[in-house]
Amino acid sequence: MTSNIVKIETTKEGVELHVIQERPLVRGFISGIVVGVGSAIGATFVFGFLIFFLGHLDTVPIVGKYISEIINYVQQTSH
Repeated sequence: MTSNIVKIETTKEGVELHVIQERPLVRGFISGIVVGVGSAIGATFVFGFLIFFLGHLDTVPIVGKYISEIINYVQQTSH
């Protein structure tokens, strides 16, 4: 889907009509960058919340052991 911008100019000689086509390559490139950055920011928030939530689950007796092992592993590999 392409969209055109129409520009009408009046001069002494008459009326001029200019049709300017948007560049779909540039528009697609910019929208791709925006989607990529938005996805990265969204994933950061989701995984940050998930790690925060799992950090508070270590007091649950059944899954607490496994969660604390995961947290210890992540902390050891991040340093």
